[in-house]
Parts: sequence; C-alpha cells; structure tokens
Amino acid sequence: MPGTVAIARMAPSRGRITGREAAEAIMRSAGVHDVEIVQVPGQLTDHYDPIRKRLALSELNYDGTSLAALGVAAHEAGHA
Repeated sequence: MPGTVAIARMAPSRGRITGREAAEAIMRSAGVHDVEIVQVPGQLTDHYDPIRKRLALSELNYDGTSLAALGVAAHEAGHA
C-alpha cells in the first residue's frame, strides 16, 4: 500500500485544484456552509472536528494538488 500512496502523491489532478478547494466544493455541493477548513502541521493529522465544525488538513493535503491530497480532502469533507 505505501507504494500506491507514493504514486498517488506524485500524480497531479487534472484541474490542479488544491485539497482545500476540493473540500470546499464537496461541502458546498452538499449544502454544508458552516465548516471552517484549516491547515494543520504534520502528517496523517487530517480530521473533521464536529464539535468545532472544523475540517483540518495537513500541509501536504491543504495546498496539495495530487490525487492523494484530493482523496484525503474528499474523505474528510464527507464527514462534515
């Protein structure tokens, strides 16, 4: 599995959107407008906090445009 993740981290998205932009688009299309998206340090620190209504994306996934970054952002946005 680590090889698959490494490949996905190198594969850019066609639209070059960032993880933050992908999470925003997913939540907007689902009618979710009251969740803050923030960048957090570290790796594997991505999470959704339902108490604070905050979606936290690691540095690589917040600004990243890879398929892996978009996948993680979409997964976390799904929790919102």
